[in-house]
Amino acid sequence: MHALNLATGAEPVGAVEITASHFVPRNQLQRPALLLNNGTVYVAFGSHGDFNTYQGWLIGYDAATLAQKFVWSATDAASGNNQGSIWQSGNGVASDSSGNVYVETANGTFDANSGGINYSDSVVKLTSNAAVLDYFTPLDQSLLSTNDIDVGSGGPIILPDSVGSPAHPQLLVATGKPGLLYLLDRVNLGKFNPLGNQDLQEVSVKPNTTQIHEGIFGQPAYWNGSLYTAAIGDFLKQFNIANGAISVPPQSQSSNVYNLRGATPAVSASGTTGGIVWALDVGAYPGGPAVLTAYDATSVANQLYSSPTTGAGAAGNAVKFAVPTVANGKVYVGTQGELDVFGLLSK
Repeated sequence: MHALNLATGAEPVGAVEITASHFVPRNQLQRPALLLNNGTVYVAFGSHGDFNTYQGWLIGYDAATLAQKFVWSATDAASGNNQGSIWQSGNGVASDSSGNVYVETANGTFDANSGGINYSDSVVKLTSNAAVLDYFTPLDQSLLSTNDIDVGSGGPIILPDSVGSPAHPQLLVATGKPGLLYLLDRVNLGKFNPLGNQDLQEVSVKPNTTQIHEGIFGQPAYWNGSLYTAAIGDFLKQFNIANGAISVPPQSQSSNVYNLRGATPAVSASGTTGGIVWALDVGAYPGGPAVLTAYDATSVANQLYSSPTTGAGAAGNAVKFAVPTVANGKVYVGTQGELDVFGLLSK
């Protein structure tokens, strides 16, 4: 674990080795984005190519000193190969205004409903120091785990209270390979119920229970009362959300389809106006370019721009889980071996 000064590259404090009891670095891969919240850096781990033995891990470090503050494993690390990776297709740990954090886990052992400490294929809510507060696990967890249809391919997003209802003002959306949007109440996620999921709503984007490379890899984006998501082999879809419910069918969808790993969209806007949805088509991976596409955020059926696949304006070769980053009027796209920057050209 390193802390770097972006201006100089210097390390203000010494690097620390990431260690924990039963944590085997060779078998773990740090894929999710880091979260910095209230002075703590949250680092999550999944498996390295499903090579056993592994678990899902969330480890916290003091941002100023890099002192380790806590360690939490999504499954029981002391008893062996219980899996439960936290990978989220590269998306980061989520946090709410109270400092609680949320992760989605992948296939493995689940027994939290009977007093165990294994939370595979679940959305887990933890305190800022990683004590479990609540969780949601789909009733078909066993089938999902058997078929490698892990919930953990998605990342949770916290929604603003303005789209909630009086009964359920604090909402969260989770996704995953099942190809659904799970709308959850952050106050009561719903836990596990074999008779019926206790979530608020399930929206079918591109349902899947059998294919390991189907469903949603990544997370939706939210802006101004709309959710945007692109499942594998599907269109970028826009769903309205208000009064604690997602409207179906989708309000609009793109004319193009996102293959390979779908897309994690990003939105740029000036408050509630000028919204643009950005998404990367990485279907040409590994030997072809990423394609950056822009849509009108009020209706993604209106495509505004698509980057060329050849010539000086083309991006570099695609990376499977890249997400466009928008800052200071430019869009940054990470590719194989280069960073591409898109923006308005000066006359």
